[in-house]
Amino acid sequence: METLKIEGKRFFEVTEMKKFEIDHEKVSSTKLRNLIAEGRFADIPSLLGSYFESQGTIDSEDNQHLIVTLSEAFLTPPPGVYLIEIHTEGNVHEGIAHQIMEGSF
Repeated sequence: METLKIEGKRFFEVTEMKKFEIDHEKVSSTKLRNLIAEGRFADIPSLLGSYFESQGTIDSEDNQHLIVTLSEAFLTPPPGVYLIEIHTEGNVHEGIAHQIMEGSF
């Protein structure tokens, strides 16, 4: 942590957090990334206090379907089918997402 504080001083501020545990297990960014990679989104709220969120761009839409490209700044879930909420312009749309591997249309 000290090296990060020194080396990053010109670019960003470092805030050190105390170790956070639930049921004697450390809650860490690595743990959360692994849950996302495994598609275990139901386990995230108990650790993080909220559901997994991502952002993206709506590429096309009709009355029943949206095609969304998720931002590369966010982790993407593995291929699968997920219950989702999409928030756009103050509206909330519930639906089912089919996450596919890139290039597998």
